Amino acid sequence: RRPERPARVTAPGRGVEEGTHPSDPPLPGAGTPTRGGRAMKIEVREAGKVRIIDLHGRLVLGTTDPLKEKVHQLLGEGHLRILLNLHGVPHMDSAGIGELAACKKRALEKKGEIKLVRPKGKYHAAVETVVDLMFDRSVFEDEHKAVGSF
Repeated sequence: RRPERPARVTAPGRGVEEGTHPSDPPLPGAGTPTRGGRAMKIEVREAGKVRIIDLHGRLVLGTTDPLKEKVHQLLGEGHLRILLNLHGVPHMDSAGIGELAACKKRALEKKGEIKLVRPKGKYHAAVETVVDLMFDRSVFEDEHKAVGSF
C-alpha cells in the first residue's frame, strides 16, 4: 500500500514533480529520485602532483556520496594534494558543505591537503565562512593559483 503523501522526484530543468512515487517508473529524462535530485558527476584531472576533482551538479543531501568515495579513493592511492573545483556546482546545502569539511578532515588524517576553487556566487561566502576554519584560507577563485599554492 502506498503512503498517502506523494514522494518527490526531480526532473532535470523543471524542479520537483509532485504526485509520483519511488516505485513508479521515472519520468522521461528524470534524474535520480533522491532528495538531492540528479547525481553528482565527477571528473578527475591531473596537474603535476595535484589531482583536480571537477564537480558537476548540486552538492546537497543525497548527492554527496560520489565526492566522498572519490576523495577516499584518491587518498588511498596516495594522492595527497587534492583540489576540489566547485565551478560546476550551482547549489549546495549544509550537507554539501559538511561533506567538504569531512573530505578535508579525511585528507588531514592521511597527512594530505585539500583546497577549494571557484565556489559560485552566494555559496562562495558560505563556503568561506563555514569551511574556512578547516581549510585555512585555501579557497581560491583562480585554479592556476590554487594548484600553485600546494
